[in-house]
Amino acid sequence: PQFPCLTDTITIKLYGQGGRTYVWNTPGYWVHLGGRDTGIFIFGGTGWVYASLCNECGCSIDSLFITEGTAPNVVTISGPDSVCLGDTAIL
Repeated sequence: PQFPCLTDTITIKLYGQGGRTYVWNTPGYWVHLGGRDTGIFIFGGTGWVYASLCNECGCSIDSLFITEGTAPNVVTISGPDSVCLGDTAIL
């Protein structure tokens, strides 16, 4: 999802060539469920994701900022404070 919610499972794909080691660095409140070139995470909130692709000559690093989605605005509920059994209340 473009703007994931907390605890959503998200997948991030790292495209690269010639790497032997893939390293994912995510905010501490994320959970890495696994994956090498495709990281699968439980989203823990807005933050930067860093992906490194390394071999014996060094590493190439890229980053991605992921923003948490927001809940909808609460609507106001109005109506009577009490009703009798069998009455109809319109909110």
